Amino acid sequence: MKRICLFILSILTFSLSVFSQETTAEIQGLVSDKNASVLAGATITAIHQPTGTKYVTSSRKDGRFNLANLRVGGPYLVTCSFVGYKEDSKGDIFLIIGQTYKADFSLVSSTTVLQEVTVTTSRPDKVFNKSRTGSAEVINRQQIERLPTINRSINDFTRLTPTANSNATYGTSSFAGRPNSYNNLTVNGASFNNTFGLAAGLGGQTNSQPISIDALDQIQVNIAPYDVTLGGFTGAGINSVTKSGTNQFKATIYNYIKNPELTGLKVGNVKIAKQQFDFVNRGASVGGPIIKNKLFFFVSGEQERVSQPATSLVASRNGSSGVGISQAKAEDLDALATFLKTKYGYNPGAYENYTYDTYSDKLTFRLDYNISPKHTFNLNYYYLKSYRNVPPSNSGAPTGGRQPGVTAMPFFSSSYIINNNFNIVIGELNSRFNNKISNKLQVGVNQLRDFRSSPGGIFPMVDIMNGA
Repeated sequence: MKRICLFILSILTFSLSVFSQETTAEIQGLVSDKNASVLAGATITAIHQPTGTKYVTSSRKDGRFNLANLRVGGPYLVTCSFVGYKEDSKGDIFLIIGQTYKADFSLVSSTTVLQEVTVTTSRPDKVFNKSRTGSAEVINRQQIERLPTINRSINDFTRLTPTANSNATYGTSSFAGRPNSYNNLTVNGASFNNTFGLAAGLGGQTNSQPISIDALDQIQVNIAPYDVTLGGFTGAGINSVTKSGTNQFKATIYNYIKNPELTGLKVGNVKIAKQQFDFVNRGASVGGPIIKNKLFFFVSGEQERVSQPATSLVASRNGSSGVGISQAKAEDLDALATFLKTKYGYNPGAYENYTYDTYSDKLTFRLDYNISPKHTFNLNYYYLKSYRNVPPSNSGAPTGGRQPGVTAMPFFSSSYIINNNFNIVIGELNSRFNNKISNKLQVGVNQLRDFRSSPGGIFPMVDIMNGA
């Protein structure tokens, strides 16, 4: 008995941690006849037309029906049939993440001849709607493709939320006055939060996006939902779903660049010095059927390369001084470098005109399997390998610090590298057992690897004061 109780408790605890995000949508409605009498036992079928995925249920005694755990997107074709009545259908339905779409049917007897029919409808996603579960913003694929984005970051789209403070370039925005570390970011139900709390999200310490924007299909931002399945945040719950394969093969390829030649050099009549930097973002994706109407795949890969000067300062030569010139003497720095190479076989690297780099490689893979009209399964894999050069730490540094400045010129080897890597696997089984019971089972594994390394290898940190 004790083991059974512990098992039940573990299941309840597991559910609380897993179901704090949304990845699907729902269709619900009422089936009645022209006299407004409810029809129990009517068959409702929803077909996701791009993939042929079929969902089937029946209306209950009160005439109501629910089709839960539906994949987002569309278009959907929803049909309703009942013995003795003409079949009715609704098409061109697109579902957004977390949405409960209202689809009522009023069936007409197959023996009745209608002379005139008047159809009235109302917007199903109106703001004041009992199916809405709180303040939320949904960004669909069309918006993702059309809205301008400077850094190809999810942050460029979540800023559409009125309560967003989008000062953060990387990671996520802050919402409703809360720090961005209080957000909960998920992709297809997988947690993309930084477990160690060193950044708002995965890849944040290396200024890397954890997932390619090209791989995302929809983004939902919840601020104050009262749905019990949404939680784990006091800022915003940011749920997103990736693209998936369909019955048609589709592929994308892209290459984005930024460099000094593409930037302006004047603000009004004021000239601005040209800053040297390079930004390259390139990738590709492909999706399609493995077995038509049954098994689908989608894969996306992306690389990002950023290079920028570590400092614009140069060492003093022949007593030179002024703006952009450090007090550290080039002859002293050259002599020190020669001594380290000769005495210890250690190359400290350059002390000026060197760059700091940011590299990231990411991969997204999704597999969708239509097991039956009652069960669908998807498997997702995410990979990120990223690093970023950063200046030497000022922790315990003498007055003035160790970083490049008027009184300091560090060698490249004194910098260090932040590495953010992860492998994430998550599977989701959506089941509809009957017209009353449905279930979503998510099981995932996160492997996060954050560590520091040195470009010059292991060597003592030495501060030399005033050239002495």
